[in-house]
Amino acid sequence: MSSVIPGSFRKLAICLFLLWLASGAAVDAAATDRVPVVVMSDDRVLRFAADELSGHLEKIYIGADFPVQGNLPEGNRAILLGTPTASSAIRGLVDAEVVGPEDSFVVRTGKLAETTVGIIAGHNPRAVLYGVYELLEELGCGFYLSYNAMPAGTAGSFSSV
Repeated sequence: MSSVIPGSFRKLAICLFLLWLASGAAVDAAATDRVPVVVMSDDRVLRFAADELSGHLEKIYIGADFPVQGNLPEGNRAILLGTPTASSAIRGLVDAEVVGPEDSFVVRTGKLAETTVGIIAGHNPRAVLYGVYELLEELGCGFYLSYNAMPAGTAGSFSSV
């Protein structure tokens, strides 16, 4: 697993993504606490990556909703998962050359129509899954052979994190 973001900058990029994720300026609390995880593909690995991200984020940010869906919402924020070769939306935000060689991924933010999106894009679906786990590890999750470790949940509004 590799990322095209060089060593010290990779953590910075993921931290910026996390800051964006928690900083949504929605008009009402219901919209603030809902950040869809969008997978514009029928690929099983991408769907699994979205389910993993959604499930773990809901455990970390208690009260927030991260529904998995197949199309970009009309809201103000979303998390987009996929590959530049399979998704025109991701291709418009991340060049395939930027993603890099096999099993590499990139984590960044961008703007798609009126929606600000966090993007986890990979060379292939497995690379996207690696990117999801890297993000979750930066949030304090641990994935071990016999168990998973989760950080203490954060109660309250997701946008106040």
